[in-house]
Amino acid sequence: MEEFGEIYIRFVRDTVLKQMISIINGESKALASKILYNNISAISSINKKHLEEVLIHTVDKCLHYTLFMLEEYQDQLKLTIKNEDAKDYSLVEISDGLCGELYTRDGWVKKYSNYSPSDQDD
Repeated sequence: MEEFGEIYIRFVRDTVLKQMISIINGESKALASKILYNNISAISSINKKHLEEVLIHTVDKCLHYTLFMLEEYQDQLKLTIKNEDAKDYSLVEISDGLCGELYTRDGWVKKYSNYSPSDQDD
């Protein structure tokens, strides 16, 4: 379970946030990213900080609802992991709630992310 959480946060959350924040700060070299930056370059640094906060909150909501979808549609969608015993385990079945794994004070975001968590109210 923890292995999935670490991969999910570092590979998905942090990768997306790093790329998007580099666009906001004008650091990305890709043409599409430069175009996006040009569209927001006139925004003040304070408002860019607010934009970052919205971005983090949006990414966290996407992560949350992806996990929630896996719980709600567990009959149609299965996310399994292999443990040390090489047996498949359903993440939904071994968790008390996948969404909750993200947010607790020892949750995946706090443990594995390089970016501060958004305040969650779900």
